[in-house]
Amino acid sequence: MPLNNSYHSLEFDAVLEKIAFYCGMDSSPERLQNEEVPFNPLLIERNLALTGEAMAILEEGKEVSFEGINDVRELLERASKGETLTAYELNQCLVFHRHCERLKKSFKENHSEYLNDYFQTLVLDKNYREIEKMLDLNGKIRKDASEKLSRLYNAGYEINKRISEEAREFIKEHRSSLQEENSFTRNDRVTFLLKNADKNKYKGYRYGESSSGQAAYVEPEQFIELNNARNDNSIAVEEEIRRLLRMASRIVSGSADMYLTNYDSLSTLDLIFAKAKFGHSHKGILPEFNRDGELYLEYIAHPLIDPQKVVRNTYHFGHDISGIVISGSNTGGKTVSLKLIGLSVLMTYAGIPLIAEKAVIPLYDQVYADLEDDQSISNALSSFSAHLSKIHYYLENATSNSLVLIDEIGTGTDPKEAEALSLAILERFLERKIPFVLTTHYEEIKKFAFRNEDILLSAVGFDREKLVPTYRYYENTLGESNALKIAGKYLQDEGLLKRAEYYLESNRSEEEKALSEIKQNLAAAKESEERAAALLKEAEQAKQKHEEELRRFEETREARKKEASQELDAYLEAKKEEAQQLIEEIRKSELRSEQLKKKTEQFDKINTIEVKEKVEPIRVGDRVRIGDGDRVGTVISLEKGRAKVDLKGLSIDVKQKELTRLPPLVKKKPYTERSMKKRVSAELNLVGMRVEEALPILEKYLDDAFGSKRSSVKIIHGIGTMALRNACRNYLKKCSFVNAFHDGDYYDGGGAVTIVEFINGSQG
Repeated sequence: MPLNNSYHSLEFDAVLEKIAFYCGMDSSPERLQNEEVPFNPLLIERNLALTGEAMAILEEGKEVSFEGINDVRELLERASKGETLTAYELNQCLVFHRHCERLKKSFKENHSEYLNDYFQTLVLDKNYREIEKMLDLNGKIRKDASEKLSRLYNAGYEINKRISEEAREFIKEHRSSLQEENSFTRNDRVTFLLKNADKNKYKGYRYGESSSGQAAYVEPEQFIELNNARNDNSIAVEEEIRRLLRMASRIVSGSADMYLTNYDSLSTLDLIFAKAKFGHSHKGILPEFNRDGELYLEYIAHPLIDPQKVVRNTYHFGHDISGIVISGSNTGGKTVSLKLIGLSVLMTYAGIPLIAEKAVIPLYDQVYADLEDDQSISNALSSFSAHLSKIHYYLENATSNSLVLIDEIGTGTDPKEAEALSLAILERFLERKIPFVLTTHYEEIKKFAFRNEDILLSAVGFDREKLVPTYRYYENTLGESNALKIAGKYLQDEGLLKRAEYYLESNRSEEEKALSEIKQNLAAAKESEERAAALLKEAEQAKQKHEEELRRFEETREARKKEASQELDAYLEAKKEEAQQLIEEIRKSELRSEQLKKKTEQFDKINTIEVKEKVEPIRVGDRVRIGDGDRVGTVISLEKGRAKVDLKGLSIDVKQKELTRLPPLVKKKPYTERSMKKRVSAELNLVGMRVEEALPILEKYLDDAFGSKRSSVKIIHGIGTMALRNACRNYLKKCSFVNAFHDGDYYDGGGAVTIVEFINGSQG
């Protein structure tokens, strides 16, 4: 019986699909699904340590991305067999090399113990620099990839130029013979469409007729040599390109094994960080892993249920019990609880964070789960037989270090016989000390668990008023199926329901009646406890909300107070500077007495500004104005609402409320204007960056470049998916000091580059 069937019934594969959402490499989701869940304690501890280190890096705000890393394994293997790769394929290998370089560099200073083992395995081949020289930003062979290729392209340019000139002359001289005044390419040769009446007037070769049959395509004699030269040049260019491709493919071949290892390392890291990103985004935790058999899950949420709807519960499988029996109503959460316990174990072993407040997971040697009605058509097994087949397998293979999960034990046959068989199976699990968690509706199993101290009897809640399950899990509680209560919502036949209750009651033993009474009392107690907990939680939330609103109010008030104070200080500082300038002017100028008096009055007026926005108590030593007059002095003493003020040697006694506090006179240091001209590079390379990290860099660079008086700059963004190029150009459209922008010419990089021209710029 394949063990992964158990994992499927626990929906572990669905959890892995959620993790795959955070993967960056295309091959990672399949690898994630094929990963074996380890039951070796050393591997489990390593998985948890790797995810823990990755989560710590994410919590520091660092971005670790594996997006854009293509699967180059097939290309590397082909190159290692001697195949010549195309320019596009070589560019794929080069991009992978750059990703290896980026990730290795980003973790050069990282001190993570386990993650560094993978980052240190990334090996870089310096010969890839030669490939970089051959390829342009679009992944094509550069025209100057070699001296020979550069010469051939230049020669081809001259040949084409000469052909164009000759064609213009031919058209000009023989316009009357031409059907159309253009040249045409036939079989890679320049031809002209001559009228049938004149097609034999010119020596040369004919390359077919027009669609109308009224003219023929003719290569005049004087173009034969030029066409031959152009074709020879094209052949030579293609041969040189093939030589360069062969050379680059040999470079890839030489380090193919290393880069295959790099790919495997990056794929592993992608999975580790996908698990960490899942935990980080869901505020998950990594559980404590122990080997002593205790399982504890505090306030845990099922990872596959909508976070807005999920009900969190706490589960405890302690040292003092051998198993757990969960009872309660249909669709009340019994199976969800069973799955969640098993899932938590598998997720922990795989290094996947749990969505819980706290978690402790023990070491099991295997997890066995029977949670679905598997029917084997080929073996002609019924649902009941399939269950028995699984349970037999568990009894044969499970140990005291295993965990067995069974949903609705004994279903699929006569209830009385099923109860008896289930009790015998339960006793066998206890005899062999096999840890188990099972759900049931059977009263005999509940009674057995109730009497047995080695079993924890628990239940899921049910709202008796609304007749709906609460999905709450309670320990030391008996649960009822509530089938008759639920049936009342649908049958709406009071007589029928009363008759059913009569039969149910008459068939109960005294022990069952006592047990039912205990259930009802426990249920009532749990409901009261729930209501109290809910009220307490509401009160706590209201308190937190009030504290948060108060904190925000205080922050806003302090911020506004600080802002007003800063504005006032700036205003006063400006006025002090103005006063200082007046003082300097008075000292340096030979003014007449009337002018001097006028300036002095202006100075006093500036230095006696009344500040109403910033009211502070009068203190000894403060500079003050008395009443509404022009008398300004210094406070020398304060007592019982009165003050003594020194007016240039004359001491007077006045009421404090008649005083207005003035800012002190500050001698301003002479202001020296300094100017520095910042040198800024003529180009900015954003290749390999994501849009969100590139735009702030672009914004600062453009500000610096414009401030340094440059007339134009070059922005290198590459082609790729066009996302970065479009984002850069959208920003340039909104930039007030940008006059125009356009593609670079061929040698600048074409569409992979944007040339930016500033308004009224001059080369700095």
